[in-house]
Amino acid sequence: MGRDEFLRNLDAVKENVEGQLDDFLQQKIAEAARIAPGAEELVRILREFTLRGGKRLRAALVHYGYRCFCDRETETVCRVAMCLEFVQSFLLIHDDVIDEDDTRRGGWTVHRHYADLHRERYRRRDPNHFGESMAILCGDLALSLANEILGTLYLETKVRSALLNRMNRMIRLAIYGESLDVLSEVAEKVSEEEILLIGMLKTASYTVAGPLQMGAILGGAGSEDLERLSRYAIPLGNAFQVQDDILGLFGDAERLGKPVGSDIREGKRTFLILRALEKASSEQRDFLERMVGNRDVTEADVEAIRRLVVETGALDACRELSRRLVEEARKALEGCGWREEGVAFLEEAIGFMVERES
Repeated sequence: MGRDEFLRNLDAVKENVEGQLDDFLQQKIAEAARIAPGAEELVRILREFTLRGGKRLRAALVHYGYRCFCDRETETVCRVAMCLEFVQSFLLIHDDVIDEDDTRRGGWTVHRHYADLHRERYRRRDPNHFGESMAILCGDLALSLANEILGTLYLETKVRSALLNRMNRMIRLAIYGESLDVLSEVAEKVSEEEILLIGMLKTASYTVAGPLQMGAILGGAGSEDLERLSRYAIPLGNAFQVQDDILGLFGDAERLGKPVGSDIREGKRTFLILRALEKASSEQRDFLERMVGNRDVTEADVEAIRRLVVETGALDACRELSRRLVEEARKALEGCGWREEGVAFLEEAIGFMVERES
């Protein structure tokens, strides 16, 4: 499978799952409208956020995780993919509150949207607290919809139970990763091993491993197959996170849908920053430590940090780490014996995920 075919397949999954998500959410909007205007508005905001851009990579991994083991057409695969998209919304909405971000995918974050709505409509008490409260509820709603979809699938009890357990484990690991990420922002020292652990828990588990394994479970994969998928997914998910860290400093804000340098302002100790601190001169280190966690970092400061990261060799070190992780993922697919359609997509996904620009 070449890159063009890979992108066509990704777009086909995206179109299908977004159509199903829209239909489902329109039903929930009608249901909420019968309850109260505020409930209807909450679902409308969740709909807009969930359908706002995104590559639907997790949905595609569900689909091709399934295709690695089964070629039978079934709408159930799309329903499982929808669950993952709602889990994504749940995690992103809460993550934006934690990081105090204003934008996501080129639009306002949910808490910022509600804070602005408060200023226009209510003007009583704190608009920011109101926005954060409503965003937490919106994220919780997304998670409840994921569980509702999974709970109503016509599946053998054993398969439904396996899917539910895998999804909840994936969410649990992502929450552990997020908690360690928050702790790392206030810790005096953070090691490279801790940064990679955070990436594994927060990103690899729900970006690659969870979606792939849920699709594979639906396709009839055995325990050894799931273990091999994990050996593919974890290093690839870590490479995805390393690329995310690079884009967070060197990417294009318009493509990213959020300001470049936000990781610096939020005080995140990424592998990129950690390696730069390790190799920096005392003067460079003092500058970088003043910048990390400084909400007033300017564009000129960000440009100076970019130069520092390049000069210290931190950028090259991250790219080398990504290369090693990618090779580890490729090796996991060797001799797997799975269906060619699924394996071809997984092989092409490696390059796509670590060479992307958004």
